[in-house]
Amino acid sequence: MTAGPAITAQLAEGHLVAMAWQNGGRDLELQLERPDGQSLRVLCTAVTGLDVDLHYRKHASGRPHAFECELERTLAGRWSLHWSFPPHGVIALECADLQLLGAAAG
Repeated sequence: MTAGPAITAQLAEGHLVAMAWQNGGRDLELQLERPDGQSLRVLCTAVTGLDVDLHYRKHASGRPHAFECELERTLAGRWSLHWSFPPHGVIALECADLQLLGAAAG
């Protein structure tokens, strides 16, 4: 499945459990655990403008929980992703495509 409203709904709520660069640092793979326990992998291809701004209090840890995901087409035909993790922060990026890869190996 590639970028669109179906992916936005999948990413709107869940815990971020991993981020990893793929294909020599060109693509970014994110792993999300949904409230139903399903683990999803999302591949953002040809990533630019990455902004990862997550904050934790001293001696606090855990997995940031996403409450909102905005996915919009840019004028250049790329995808703009803005993922909110209140109160921890945001992840924002642009990519050529966003692919839902399905369940993560576990």
